[in-house]
Amino acid sequence: MKIAYCTTHSPADEIIFSGSSFHMGKALETVSSITYTGPLTKPVSFYNRVRSKLHREFSGARYSLDWDGSHLKDLAQQTESILSHQPEVDMLLSPGCFAPPITFIKTKKPRVYWTDSTFAGLLQLYTWYDNVCPAGIKEAHRTQKEMLERFDLTVFSSQWALETAVEHYGASRDKLRVVPFGANIKGMPDDVSVEELCQLRGTDVCKLLFMTVDWQRKGGAIAVKIAESLNAAGLKTELTIIGIRNQNPVPESKCVKNLGYVSKATPSGLETIQRALMESHFLVLPTRGDCTPIVVYEACAFALPCVVTNIGGTSSQVTNGVNGQLFSPEADIDEYCKYIIDMMANQTRYVSLMHSTLNEYRSRLNWQSSALSVRSICNDYFGLM
Repeated sequence: MKIAYCTTHSPADEIIFSGSSFHMGKALETVSSITYTGPLTKPVSFYNRVRSKLHREFSGARYSLDWDGSHLKDLAQQTESILSHQPEVDMLLSPGCFAPPITFIKTKKPRVYWTDSTFAGLLQLYTWYDNVCPAGIKEAHRTQKEMLERFDLTVFSSQWALETAVEHYGASRDKLRVVPFGANIKGMPDDVSVEELCQLRGTDVCKLLFMTVDWQRKGGAIAVKIAESLNAAGLKTELTIIGIRNQNPVPESKCVKNLGYVSKATPSGLETIQRALMESHFLVLPTRGDCTPIVVYEACAFALPCVVTNIGGTSSQVTNGVNGQLFSPEADIDEYCKYIIDMMANQTRYVSLMHSTLNEYRSRLNWQSSALSVRSICNDYFGLM
């Protein structure tokens, strides 16, 4: 199967879309023949520049071009030009969380979009969209609906995201599939041993990990309260925080170890992150808004059970009793603490949970398995080989 992997950004960019675009492309390379079309120049027309400026000046709100139909048509023309100078392909595929550059492309080839949400889903979960003007919201909904109609197949990373496509845009279920993403860490170990990890983690201190760049939305203050409450209940606990830049207020606490922002792109940063994933007992992510957080896949790769809010698409990542526990967004601190205390008090049960967490990663929550699934789906759906 020959795939044109179509992006607006460079496919070598390991930062954008939390690194998912890069790792998705690399995974597809292992199961298909891939040609890349990005990066595009992303020109903004005079009309769109004026419109955006007027919205900012008169209403203080933003007009997002990420979902603007006329802007996407410009990107489609660029992509068409690039494809005309490349070898023939069987299908076009775009990753991302915004409208892709092949939405309005003129082609007879099948088009596939692999993403983690619809615009309606993003609007529910991310306060970033609170400052988008009404005209921008209306245009984004219109573009999203047209995308779902134009694309031959849309693959979501969760069942929740798929349901938003059906409920908000009337999308046909026949054109929708669910395939998870994977861990966005280079050089993932393929020889992780639960027994060795048990030795690293020990039993004297309960080690929690909170890893994100977004303190407020991901529930950082709640994570600290969980650690403090566990200590107050008699379980010696340490919370390691990774990813928060200096301008975000991490509260002072005796049980908190704040490592600040750590880059996966540097050898030392990667080593720090991997060490934290290996030594911690639980990933704690009491997030207030998420689609399918990448850190969950990364935790599972290191047999690290996940304590996560049941919101957005997290129920497609975490299965209670298999690779962690989901909690209601309204759950109080005591509910989190009871689960962690019970698990730490029963090491046989905890080690069993480690085994099943690692198995979840190896069997379905990794890029390689997902790339194979997408290839199989496209083979069956389009009759490609």
